[in-house]
Amino acid sequence: MSWWANIFAPGAEAEGARLDALLDAQNRRLLEKGRISTDDYVARAERLNQTSAVHYDAQIAESFADGAAQGYDNVTGAIKETLKAPFRFAWDSIPFIVWVALAVGVFAWLGGFVWIKGRLAK
Repeated sequence: MSWWANIFAPGAEAEGARLDALLDAQNRRLLEKGRISTDDYVARAERLNQTSAVHYDAQIAESFADGAAQGYDNVTGAIKETLKAPFRFAWDSIPFIVWVALAVGVFAWLGGFVWIKGRLAK
């Protein structure tokens, strides 16, 4: 049993194995008394093997990995949304023509008109 199982379900494997044995014994008694058919007993035994305590490690490890991935997605998603919110607000609240005028102004401030005048003079 892995250390994850010991943290989250201490003693679960031993208790599960004991309960599985009791259930199998009960199913055998029902078969011997004729209360269930052989096919039903086989189906119950297969179902018991699929859900037995042997599978606890895999179930706990899988659940831990799923929970960690979900937690990571929640945290990174919240951070991304928090960082995007001010920019989205600015982009959505300022009209497009103001963005165009701002771009032209920055172009002029960086000397774009002088550059264009020099290119046209050639």
